[in-house]
Amino acid sequence: MTTPARAFAKSLGLEIKFTNLSLAARIPSLVSQKVDIIISGLGITAERAKSVQFSAPYLETKMYVIAGKDKKIASPDDLAGVAVGVPRSSTIDTLLTAASPKATDIRRFDDDASNIQSLMSGQVEAIGANQFYSDRLSTIQPGVYENKFSIGSTWYGAATRPGEKDWNEAFNSFIFKFRTTKEFADIYKTWVKSDVPRFPNDVDGVSFPKP
Repeated sequence: MTTPARAFAKSLGLEIKFTNLSLAARIPSLVSQKVDIIISGLGITAERAKSVQFSAPYLETKMYVIAGKDKKIASPDDLAGVAVGVPRSSTIDTLLTAASPKATDIRRFDDDASNIQSLMSGQVEAIGANQFYSDRLSTIQPGVYENKFSIGSTWYGAATRPGEKDWNEAFNSFIFKFRTTKEFADIYKTWVKSDVPRFPNDVDGVSFPKP
């Protein structure tokens, strides 16, 4: 099945080249021209919009705190004194840090895989997670972990360098059309396991052109 990134490249008649980067390295790699556009894993925030230009969103993900089923964690207050892992510089990091008591022991890891491993190895008692973590954990250790409570959601958009209107406008033109197709609906149902949401015209004070 295709992805928005592959479909975008196809719409331009270009061959796509993927570069694997840690979350913390994505914006620096874009700004330094090591990559041309980021179309994966970058939540739209006002702080990031100071460094990059975001497209209209194409994905919403829910964020949770996950821990073992035997752990009595039901709200942010229960995280006081608890070691909690998050992916460094991620939206999960931002949301969990804002919601947690000062006494929470927040430990930051380089990526999602390291964050998940920190929970499974016992380095932390809980982790901040997006909605896709549960599937990964249930595949590795079925019935051991569960979502304890929600810490919010985030919208994802493609990021381009400020002032590079061509890339941003090209992706917006593409995504406005692609979001209305059955192909996109099928992708969304497969990967996000929900229907396509109603996309906003602004996120966290960051505005986008309307379709």
